[in-house]
Amino acid sequence: MSARRIDLSLVVPVFNGAETIKTVVSHVLRVFHEHSIEIVLVNDGSSDHSDIVCRNLASQFPGMIQFLNLARNFGEHHAVLAGLAVASGDAVAVLDDDGQHPAEEALRMWRTLRTT
Repeated sequence: MSARRIDLSLVVPVFNGAETIKTVVSHVLRVFHEHSIEIVLVNDGSSDHSDIVCRNLASQFPGMIQFLNLARNFGEHHAVLAGLAVASGDAVAVLDDDGQHPAEEALRMWRTLRTT
């Protein structure tokens, strides 16, 4: 059996985003519902319960959401690099855990990339 082809990986570094990450993930899933994507959530040593929320999302969407739990806070840059290391999509975009950068913009950039 071959693995599912993933067009786009969305890496999301999470730091104390327990209150926002579910909304961000739900929005990403709506925006990309017609596309083969994966979401890589990387908990960067959060002091809230982000790890539990992210782990639950990964359990709820197996094969679509990956979860990495860093041992401590290494900083956003390192969390992004950890996510990039496991991303398996043909392309990768990085989103924030609070929805600051809308998924629609990642979709627009990805579509532009595919047409060039």
